[in-house]
Amino acid sequence: MAAMDGKLYCRLLHRALTDLNIKAVEILASPPSLSDNGVDDTYDRAYLPLLVVTSEHVVGVPKNILFTAFEYAHNAFYERVRQTTGITVTDEDDDEIDCTSLVLLLVASENLTAVNARKRRLQHPAPRFQNKPHQHALIEREYNILTTLLTSRLQKHSKSPFLWHYRQHLVQLLLPIALNAVLPPSTSLSFPDAEATAATRALESLCHAELQAVLFAAEYHPMNYYSWNYARWFFSIIYTSSLHLYPSLMDGSKPTNHTAPIFMESAIIRKIEKWCFAHASDTSAWTFYQWLLLFYADTFFRAPTDNKLVLSKLVDAVTFATTVSPGHDAVWAGFMRRIIADPRYVSPRRRDQFMDAIARYLRSRKHDSYATQGLANSQGVRQQDKAAVLALVELRDKDVYAIEQCLTWIAVACDVYRQERK
Repeated sequence: MAAMDGKLYCRLLHRALTDLNIKAVEILASPPSLSDNGVDDTYDRAYLPLLVVTSEHVVGVPKNILFTAFEYAHNAFYERVRQTTGITVTDEDDDEIDCTSLVLLLVASENLTAVNARKRRLQHPAPRFQNKPHQHALIEREYNILTTLLTSRLQKHSKSPFLWHYRQHLVQLLLPIALNAVLPPSTSLSFPDAEATAATRALESLCHAELQAVLFAAEYHPMNYYSWNYARWFFSIIYTSSLHLYPSLMDGSKPTNHTAPIFMESAIIRKIEKWCFAHASDTSAWTFYQWLLLFYADTFFRAPTDNKLVLSKLVDAVTFATTVSPGHDAVWAGFMRRIIADPRYVSPRRRDQFMDAIARYLRSRKHDSYATQGLANSQGVRQQDKAAVLALVELRDKDVYAIEQCLTWIAVACDVYRQERK
């Protein structure tokens, strides 16, 4: 009886996640008591005991129902995998593996066997998915299911290295489909402006969708290295794809309003900056923000020191770290330290100005004792001051006494750059 219930719940859960436009899954500690008279129009009766709110694209799964489905899925999945190893998978086998592996991943995101089984379904599709339209539909459906798992408030899914790596595989399959939908077959590396613009919009749409998934994962699990590392990979892939649309970018030409929006749209940069300002202690986010700006400078400018975007964002970060939200080492170590210290992005004169600005910040807080006591005696020192000193000391080749020589001006430096930006 339990096995029959497990199979029923497994099928029901699979149907809800694949047939409906579900955006989030929630695991319920205990199912609400629902009688025939107590079920209102909020829930879809066809999916009970799952609580499907169609209007909000959410499904609630009671924990006892999920565990019953998992018990069946675990046994059925591994038995079916053993039976189909090395042979052509039939449609019936494919259905069973699809259904049971999804339930396994919903419970345990680190199940590599289930991930690989779903990947094999895409590489060696069942007979009913042999033609290209059905293959494309299968890839898009898998992409949507994975998006649901990564953006739901589940315990470990949004920081699962296996799921993010699987997403890389899906995007590599999905990207040519998205481009081929708007580009005609061609052996040339250049396309008419109208077609290239349509392809650019397709890439932009994918960029925003991926960034939204990354930001949700980073919001739910702070310091989410796996999601931000995926974002680095994704934007690198998008740039590589854009070279086929605009070959002129390969010679280091400065991006124009026609080419820059491919992945360096100002809205995306502003969104990352705003997110980092709202999560000042997230080192992984600040490190990615630094990578994005420097990747932009390295990619599009032969002389990165002429890139005013990097300098303006650096000024914003200095102002934020010293006036708006002091006390977060992530801003200093994850973002500013490398940019200020690298002569490729900041000229020596401007670097000295920034260093003097940081020193002025320390002096305004009356912690000149750092200059004589160094970092060894850090008891009773506020964390924001210690973070500033750590950044400054590394820039000065660990010469702590150099701090006294550059106690000049922070407000002046920021005001100068603000005026230059106007």
